[in-house]
Amino acid sequence: RGPHTVEKPGELGRKIFQDMFAKSFEFKNSIKLKISEGKKYISLLDNQQKEILSLTSKINRAALEGGAGTGKSFLSAQKAIELSEQGNKVALVCGMNRSFAIHMKEELKNHKNIHVDHFHGFCKLFFEQNKSLDIQNNTAAYEIYENNFLDSIEKSLIRFDALIVDEAQDLKEDFINSLLFSLKDPDQGIAFLFFDNNQKIYDSKFTLNSFVKSS
Repeated sequence: RGPHTVEKPGELGRKIFQDMFAKSFEFKNSIKLKISEGKKYISLLDNQQKEILSLTSKINRAALEGGAGTGKSFLSAQKAIELSEQGNKVALVCGMNRSFAIHMKEELKNHKNIHVDHFHGFCKLFFEQNKSLDIQNNTAAYEIYENNFLDSIEKSLIRFDALIVDEAQDLKEDFINSLLFSLKDPDQGIAFLFFDNNQKIYDSKFTLNSFVKSS
């Protein structure tokens, strides 16, 4: 109402100021960090990582937990390469992270036996072979994929020799159970999970109950 008119902000003004400048926020690992892991070379692995790769060569199924920056994504990619070079058809699932899956596809494009995608990308792969299912206009595609994933796998001819899931903590237990059925041998087929519960998307605790039972 003029340059010399000043009023105290009052309770409403303080609330507006607080909402604008004092919001709660959470730091999360950037895609840049994940991509940097994939650019390391095998010669730079520390002794513990070399030991893990050696260990996984002797077993068919394991879940490996590690914090941010420990090289989980790099190890998962190296494991996929190792298995593909042995003649296996490998599925590498990059959690729910579409951007990281695109990057990993580019990194591994010269390895023809490795199919890389995020979880919903794999859902779509099997879904498109299931002609009896249609996406309704009033339902999100990802919901259709999730609800019909196992059925789509069972009606598909697509099968893998080995399954590797990076960022597995982002997947519900039912999703992991369904992914196991994409293996030629769901009970004894090769499967490795890499996860970190400190980075999980869902509030519910990530468990490995069914995965352990099938190991």
